[in-house]
Amino acid sequence: LERIVVGKVISAFDLALSYDAKKNIYLALPEPNVSLDNIDIQYMLSTSANGANEKKPPIAVTWAESVIQGVRKVDKSFLVLAKEQMRQKLVEEALAMPDLSSRLRAIREVVRPSVELNMLINKQLEQCLMDDGWLDAAVLDANPLTRTGGGSSIPVTSVTTSLLIMALSCFPGSMSELVHVLDGQRDVSSLVNDTLEDSGVDQEGKEMLHQALVLAHERFRALDEGMQEFVLTSALEKAIDGVLATPSAQTLYRRAIENELLSPLTRDARIGKYIIDEVRTVFLALPSYLQARILLTAVRFENAKSEDTASVGNTPEIVGALVAQGGVVAAKLAQVLAEDPNIDPTYRNVLGTMRDENDPMPAAVFWGSIPRPVRSRIARLGQRLGTGSVKQVYRCEFSDEKGCDWGMCAVAVLRQHVEEEALASLEALSFSNELAPVAKRLGRLVYGEFSLFAEGEALIEFATTSISTGRFKVVDVLHNSSKVLVEQMAVGEGLTKALDSNIKSVEEMSATKKLLAKYHNAVLDAFLVSGLIHSDIHLGNAVQSEDVNGEPGFIIFDIGQFVTIDGASRLALLWTLSSISNVERRTTLRAIALNHLGRVSCLSPVVEESYNTPKELRRRLENAYEEAIQPMENGELPSQRTAYIMFLRAAEKQHISLPRGAFPVAKLIDGIISQQEDLDLELVFDPKIESFLRRNITWFEYASVGWKSFRYLL
Repeated sequence: LERIVVGKVISAFDLALSYDAKKNIYLALPEPNVSLDNIDIQYMLSTSANGANEKKPPIAVTWAESVIQGVRKVDKSFLVLAKEQMRQKLVEEALAMPDLSSRLRAIREVVRPSVELNMLINKQLEQCLMDDGWLDAAVLDANPLTRTGGGSSIPVTSVTTSLLIMALSCFPGSMSELVHVLDGQRDVSSLVNDTLEDSGVDQEGKEMLHQALVLAHERFRALDEGMQEFVLTSALEKAIDGVLATPSAQTLYRRAIENELLSPLTRDARIGKYIIDEVRTVFLALPSYLQARILLTAVRFENAKSEDTASVGNTPEIVGALVAQGGVVAAKLAQVLAEDPNIDPTYRNVLGTMRDENDPMPAAVFWGSIPRPVRSRIARLGQRLGTGSVKQVYRCEFSDEKGCDWGMCAVAVLRQHVEEEALASLEALSFSNELAPVAKRLGRLVYGEFSLFAEGEALIEFATTSISTGRFKVVDVLHNSSKVLVEQMAVGEGLTKALDSNIKSVEEMSATKKLLAKYHNAVLDAFLVSGLIHSDIHLGNAVQSEDVNGEPGFIIFDIGQFVTIDGASRLALLWTLSSISNVERRTTLRAIALNHLGRVSCLSPVVEESYNTPKELRRRLENAYEEAIQPMENGELPSQRTAYIMFLRAAEKQHISLPRGAFPVAKLIDGIISQQEDLDLELVFDPKIESFLRRNITWFEYASVGWKSFRYLL
């Protein structure tokens, strides 16, 4: 009966002359309801874990039977096949329509709110934005995306896709090898042999597993690239959730993590065992959707499992890719680790570039993240200007007709789910003995960036400082609230581009370098004179432009988190920086630096009250200083920048609360010195500090320096 009814509907659909007629026939046909209960992930996980052979469980045959039965059930449903075929034809006709609004309206009429609908809308909007440079606000408002708290919980339209996710999520063999088969990097037969090796399964069972994998592979390859990624991530997340709910399966999962995630790292001698242990601890504490993203990235590195030298050389690339999938906290952690002199330089370079590598969220997601009162004033959305680990920025044109005369602006919103990811990641870091102290500092860094209102206020305040004068200006803030920041457009050329030798002449680059050196001077002067620490002088935070008189300058549109400290704290930090600048000063200026630090530091509350004395504080400061200036593993003495960072970390371990500008100063040093070294700029840091301290030194300190210098020479 179903075949007869559906056959007549398909005939009528094929004979219909207009799109609307076909659409009405499609909508009149009821949605299919196919149960997939025959694939029970919990049952398979528990059976697999408790079986006699944990390595190659015979449950693979049960899995194969379930998959084949599920596919047959779907294939035998004339209603399912008819709905999917008709929907596909309608979508193809809709995509051929001439204008964007018509295409999207037609798609929304035949595809219910789902992952597939989101992908279709995103693809159309992104293509239009790429071709025309703008998207009308009316089009964006008419096409909101289906949004939930997590990607895999958004419904899926296709029954076949749902079946595929369910089947892959409880595959009883190696997930990495399954991914390679689905990606076309390995043949099905070899995976069958590996999965059933020493399992005692007869030929019929092997053929059944082969058939099931072929069916899964065919249906997976029929999907577009975006849906393939969604299917794999969702399947992994579902499998991990099943493992976490099945204690007996957790041993197998831990074994898989060792093989798929940690094995490539253990082959590189530069990564110590303690680091591997910390990675394992943190990873297992992450929520399942983050674990899924990281694992999928790990298994997709084809060379990760080979034992040759090339795979070891590829390890830094693998580490960078894995960290990139860990979200905002992982990006910030990478920046912190990039400052650690004990980490191999190759890894430090990889980790140090993580701030520049963030996957952008689609324009439709960005639009939906703008609060309605601000969104209602926008006439059209332009090109994406930047993507950070916390926020994303687009060019927007505000409309006079909507009562807003701001014109062209840069609009920033927080990235989707960034707060949830940060909370989960920081909680995971707290399980690590090594990284738990760092987690608190990371929390301050990350959570401090979640308030765009505070960022706007910082820009407004920064515009009144000595840095934002003359050739260096801060953009005007037009609106700032907790979820959105609207700035005047900074029109000019990015500094990275202005310093690119491939497109700029030597004269042009020289002029930009001189201006950058003046900017460094202005930043240091602000610190020395008023205690203002501008710690984020990244080249991507400003553009080069000309004023009305044709004078070149910088327009600053992102300042990160800046702080202002009091005179005593400023003097203590400057003496510390000067004292560790070379070997002689680590003897002659050490006592003066620690005296000043002792006046502005204290021991944290974890130290028992009876030990919390000035004498104990001095002892711990001495220990931290001594640890910071010790030779490194290669026998070399640490540089000024390295020694200062080591001192901060040693002070943390000694439970010393240094003045609040201590860590921002580290970022300031790193930013200025790195740019000076990379671009061969004028060295301004040490001379300015020395000049300032000479003007502020006391007679007692002067005498101390003279006496210790004399003894040092002896």
